[in-house]
Amino acid sequence: MLLLWSMAAADSGRAGISPCAGGFRMFLVAASISSGRRLVSAVFRGLQGIAFVVGGALLLPVVAVAGGSDGYLLSIGDELYFDILDDQEPGAQYAIGDDGTVRLPFIGGVPVADLPLGVVREKIRRLYVENEIFRDPAIELSVASYRPIFVYGDVKTPGFYDFQPYLTAEQAVGLAGGPILSSSNAEDRMLQRRALEADLEAIDIDLARTSAVLARLTAMIGDRETVQWSDVPQSVRAVLARELFEGFAATEAEILDVETSNYRRQRALLQRTIAQAEKEIALLDQQLAGREKIVAQAREELARARTLVARGIQPRSAEVEATRNLTESEARYFEVKERQSGVRRQLDGLNRELVALDSQRQEDLRGELQARLAELQKLMSRRESVADRLELIRAWSRAAPAASSLARVSYSARRRMKGGGSRLVALSASDELLPGDVLMVSILPPADSRPSQ
Repeated sequence: MLLLWSMAAADSGRAGISPCAGGFRMFLVAASISSGRRLVSAVFRGLQGIAFVVGGALLLPVVAVAGGSDGYLLSIGDELYFDILDDQEPGAQYAIGDDGTVRLPFIGGVPVADLPLGVVREKIRRLYVENEIFRDPAIELSVASYRPIFVYGDVKTPGFYDFQPYLTAEQAVGLAGGPILSSSNAEDRMLQRRALEADLEAIDIDLARTSAVLARLTAMIGDRETVQWSDVPQSVRAVLARELFEGFAATEAEILDVETSNYRRQRALLQRTIAQAEKEIALLDQQLAGREKIVAQAREELARARTLVARGIQPRSAEVEATRNLTESEARYFEVKERQSGVRRQLDGLNRELVALDSQRQEDLRGELQARLAELQKLMSRRESVADRLELIRAWSRAAPAASSLARVSYSARRRMKGGGSRLVALSASDELLPGDVLMVSILPPADSRPSQ
């Protein structure tokens, strides 16, 4: 069930602000399943741009655009909810990577950055058809979560806040507790800078640790015995100090040595057991050859005995004795044959076990490698965000505009650009933010209303 709060509406077709008594009214919207397909969400835009002051607190309207409109331009860092409604598998969330692609089942990476949501949905549906995976699939694609915005500067509670469509700079300041109107914020700026520097150091430590694990996994997959700096992705090496990596690489090298030794011992044990089984089969082959000769001789003896008995040269007991000897010879032959078959089955099982040992190891290593790559990608995104904020706050601290009782609020945002990079954008209070914006709020004297650079 999706629970939405709204003001009582003067217009029955739109939720809005009611001048009448009665306050808030709660509406319950039930999301249901119809004809075997999931109804994902409903879109409400009626409360766009409205803010209230109640009891001295700034209240922002809830703007719920579940999954985003079809015209929303997707960006790096957005998480998409994707579901093929024609199969039995549940939907899942997929993040748009740094290369602007999202990796989906069966079709792999699909470039989606800077494309409208509706266009991407049709593009994915067409790829499934063109690759002959589905004939005419019903695709559900929506934005599960936007990149959060970060608000800092002359606000009471700086930090990350969930992005909502149509959120303005002024509303974001309200989410951050409102502006701080004081004559000097130098101490606050210094504390924020130190906190960001500490965050950056912690992220670099996590990057070094994860990079060392990734390098070890790469070495194990390649059957190498050293953890190498060159196995770390170039994008990480560009920002990570090698000395920090080497500190974790020493521990990973020990793990590499232990795990490689264990694997090789297991493999050598299986190979020795296989060699023993092959040797036993060779011996049984020799025994079978001897038994075949004995059986052939017993058959000749039986034939000779029957001839002599028929001529009356030997008694009937000679034929009986020859028959018994043949029966015993054949029994011993088949006994050896059965042992040989058992050892061959054992050898087949050992060979399968050896193949499974190698393939399962590779599968486990590659799965863990993919998980570490995803972790590195998240850490790099976090680091980039913190570095951007640190760069802004340092520049802002240098400018440090004086505030007064008649001070004015200035807004600027560090915004990611298409194709990479970022730029500082001056905003007004009513300008809408974009997902991932880093909003800087400054208090300026009345004579200077320019945004901080």
